[in-house]
Parts: sequence; C-alpha cells; structure tokens
Amino acid sequence: TDLTGTLARDRNSANLIQPLPRFSSPYTGGFNTTWEADLWGKIRESVVSAKAEYLASENARKGVMVTLVGDVAETYFKLLELDLELDIAKKTLQTRKDTLDLFTKRLQGGTASALETSRAEADYQQTAANIPDIERQIADQENRLSELLGRNPGPIQRTATLSQQSFVPGIPGTGLPSALLKNRPDIMEAEQLLRSATAQIGVAMGEFMPTVNLTNFVGGQGNSFAQGFDPKGYTWSVGGNLDFPAFDGGKNLSEYKAAKAKWDEYTAYYKQKVVGAFREVADALVNIDKVRTVREKQEKQVAALKEAADLSRTRYEEGYSSYLEVITADQQYYESQNILARTQGSQVIYYVQLYRALGGGWQVE
Repeated sequence: TDLTGTLARDRNSANLIQPLPRFSSPYTGGFNTTWEADLWGKIRESVVSAKAEYLASENARKGVMVTLVGDVAETYFKLLELDLELDIAKKTLQTRKDTLDLFTKRLQGGTASALETSRAEADYQQTAANIPDIERQIADQENRLSELLGRNPGPIQRTATLSQQSFVPGIPGTGLPSALLKNRPDIMEAEQLLRSATAQIGVAMGEFMPTVNLTNFVGGQGNSFAQGFDPKGYTWSVGGNLDFPAFDGGKNLSEYKAAKAKWDEYTAYYKQKVVGAFREVADALVNIDKVRTVREKQEKQVAALKEAADLSRTRYEEGYSSYLEVITADQQYYESQNILARTQGSQVIYYVQLYRALGGGWQVE
C-alpha cells in the first residue's frame, strides 16, 4: 500500500464539445494498493528463504560467541600452565643456586674440583635463562587474553592454579548423543542456509509462471488541493493485470540453474559440517581418554625421578658417585616436571575443545 499524490498544470483545448477553463491544475491523491496473487507459492518461498537467512546469521553470531568463550578458556589455561612452569623453574633455580654456593665453598676449601663447580654454574645459568623466556610467554598470553576480553594489554589476575583446575568434569560414560550436535551453531547455520537455498529454487520456478496483480485506488481528485478533500471529489478504481514471461525464458532458466547450483553447494557444505563435527567430537573424546593415562604415568615418572635425584645427591655426598650422576638425575627430574605441567595444561584444554566441538557444552537440559 502506497500513499500517492499527483499535481499538474494543464492547458486545455478550445475545440472541446464542453469547454473547460483555459488552464487547470488537476490534483489526485489517495491510497494505491497492489496485490500479487501467490498462485505458485513464489512469495511464500521468498518469506521462507528470508527467514532462513536470518536464522543462519543468528547462528553465525552464536558460533562466534562459542568460539570466543573457547578461546578465552584455552588461553587462560595456557596461562596457568606457564605459571606452573615458572614456579618449577624458580624452585629449581633456588636448588641449583644452593648447589653452586656449596661447590664454590668446597672449591675454595680444596675439596671440590673446578669441573664440578663449572658444571654446577652451567646448570644454574641454564635455569636462570629459562625464567625470562617463560615470563615473556606469560606476558604474550596475558596480552592475548586481554585482547579477547576487549581491553588494553596488561596483567591478568589469577583466581586459580593449574593443579586446582586439573579436575575434569563428568561426561556420559557411554558416549555423547549425536543430538547434541544440533547445538553446534555452525551446523544450524549450514542447515538454515540449505533451507534458504531450497526455498530459492521454489522462487526461481515461480518465475516461469504467469503473475496476477490486483490494483486498487481510493482517494480524491479536483482542480485544486482543497477540492481533493471535498466529498464530491471522492474516487476509486479497481483493476488487475496478468503478466506471462513469454520472452524471459532464458533469464529465468539461468536464475533457476543458479539457484540449483547454490542448493548443491549448501548441501555439500552441510554434509561437510556434520561429518567434521563428528570427527572433532571423536578427536576430543580420544584425547581426553588417552591424556588421562599419560598424566598418570608421568606423575609416577616425576615421583621416581625425584627419588632418583635425591638418592644421587646422597650417594655423591657419601662419595659413592660423581657429580655427573647428580647433574643427569637433576636435569631429568626438572624436564619431567615441565612435561607433566604441559600434560596438565593439555588435559583441561582438551575439555575446552570438546566444549567447542559440541557447540557450547554437553549438559543435556
């Protein structure tokens, strides 16, 4: 429905049977309404397509939010992992400083060799060099997390440590129902895009059919603006027209083929998203299951290497072994602690990946 109005200035002919004023200013105004009869469902399919496109964009927005939450959690857990590595390095550095001080005093007293003292100092300097590098990585992760949170780069306050975050939430022991994949925004987006493409095929097919339009006008007319509101100037008209696309066959056929090609594209895209979603969930579940065993073995390894490092130091102090044995055991213990810290970080990150793969979690409401 449109509100319309026209105003003109005319010069009338003097040869008319009923003479009119030499000049006139006819005015017409009112409401003009046009209906297209949806005989073939073209308009209905257009509405379906538009609604599906809106829902697709809404699911795309949800997908961005799920990705953002996952990125924030993953970055935060990586930050906690680096905190743990930094704590291990500082404790190891203090131990090696004590050892270096001891060997320096023993060297001055003539009970230790310069080789042993040099090796102790090398171990100390190596650990000391690791600390600023870990601090650099921590600063990078803090800046990245600040960016994800939409604020300027700066320190991030910690509310937990990795050991406190190492608990794992429960998941169904018999596997996750495939219906949970309907929560994935990217799958829902692909489904709505396919629905829109299907409706567009219906729209393209409707272009081959005749179009029936109904028109209606209600308003007033007169030789001045004021006469248009006079009851005598009231006027209306009703009409219609039939359009048949006799010479648009090539254009309509091309549009139909384009709509069909778009449908094929979104069909393949939807299948790809579904298959990819099942793969991502399967990968995350396998990682969660296997990393649990890896962590248990590494915890036992760390405990054994700690005992070996203590025993090697005792053997050295009692004169049963060389300092090389102490260095080797200490280095293995230090490296095993770092490996365990990375495994602890990976364990919680795999749960974040499962959260992302399921489109926002696995709790069925």
